[in-house]
Amino acid sequence: MSQELDITELRETVEAAGEAWADGEHIDIVTPATVLALLSRVEKAERSCRLLGTIIERDGKNLVELTNSQDIIPEDGDGDWEVVWERAQEMKDRLEQAEQAVARVHALNNELSWSPNNVAIVQRYRDALDGEPNE
Repeated sequence: MSQELDITELRETVEAAGEAWADGEHIDIVTPATVLALLSRVEKAERSCRLLGTIIERDGKNLVELTNSQDIIPEDGDGDWEVVWERAQEMKDRLEQAEQAVARVHALNNELSWSPNNVAIVQRYRDALDGEPNE
C-alpha cells in the first residue's frame, strides 16, 4: 500500500477517538491501512536512523585518523571525544595561521623585486612567515 499517512490527520483522529472513547462511543480507527501506514513510517525512520548512524561512524573514524587520535579513541569508538574535537580545532587554527603567512608572503612578493643578495628582503620574507608585520 503506497498511501502516505498524514501524521497531523492521524493525531486529530486519535484525539477525536480519545474523546469519543471517554464519551462511551466506539470509533474504529485501527484499520489495516492505518497499521500498514504506521509500520511503513516506522520502517522508513529506522532506515534513516541506520543511515545516519553509518555516516556518523564513518565521519568519526575519519576525524580520529585525521587528528591522529587513535590513542584516545579505540576501535569501539568509546573514548574522550572532547580531546579529538580540541585537536581538530587546533588543526584548523594552524591552517588559518599558515594561510595568513602565505598571504603575507604573496603580498611581499608583489611588493618587492627579488634579489638573492638582498638580506633585508630575505629577512622580510622570514618575518612574514613568522607572523611579523611587514614594514
